Amino acid sequence: MLFSSCNTMIGLGRDMRMGGESLEKTSTKVNGGSSAGEDTSGAPVY
Repeated sequence: MLFSSCNTMIGLGRDMRMGGESLEKTSTKVNGGSSAGEDTSGAPVY
């Protein structure tokens, strides 16, 4: 039970971070900014 809840929180944190970065990229496109197009999420993949 303890380990499954830890994995759930890790997944939730990763999803929130990726969602925030997605919003940031979208706002950069809308505002005409340029981005390198690199994946800088740093989110761990299990």
